[in-house]
Amino acid sequence: MEFLKDKRGVAEEFTTLPAIMVVMIGFAIFFAMIATVYHLHNERMEDKELFEVAHYVVSKLTNVGSPLVEDASLIIDENKLENVGIDELKEYCYPIGYDYYVKIYEYSEDGSKEKIYPRNVGDAIPDKNRVSASRKVAIKGEIDVKYGELVVIVWRIK
Repeated sequence: MEFLKDKRGVAEEFTTLPAIMVVMIGFAIFFAMIATVYHLHNERMEDKELFEVAHYVVSKLTNVGSPLVEDASLIIDENKLENVGIDELKEYCYPIGYDYYVKIYEYSEDGSKEKIYPRNVGDAIPDKNRVSASRKVAIKGEIDVKYGELVVIVWRIK
């Protein structure tokens, strides 16, 4: 430790500053990465929660007691679709803190699909932070049963 008491040498008070600067930059990058990972984790958890709500709404709307489903057969009645509005569906199944939109498609024999519910209402769906879930359903028409799909789009109410 004799070199510390030597007054003849060049003063090196600032030699540790570059090392401290490198360490501080490393800490800043580390904390920025931690903040990014935390943000991505929160987004994924929110998306997972939206998927769970969307699945719940689809399940509820395709089970017995739904305004869309014929009593015990779990087949969607096309005649009921003309009388059921989105407000009635939301009275039947309304997850608190979320809003949703329902679309029902009917597949033709050539594989193309046609939107049969709602027919005359425009889409009132926000542009971001939404998730959809769907379920294949049977749709009872006037004379036959057709293959279709019920799609529910869910978003969080701010």
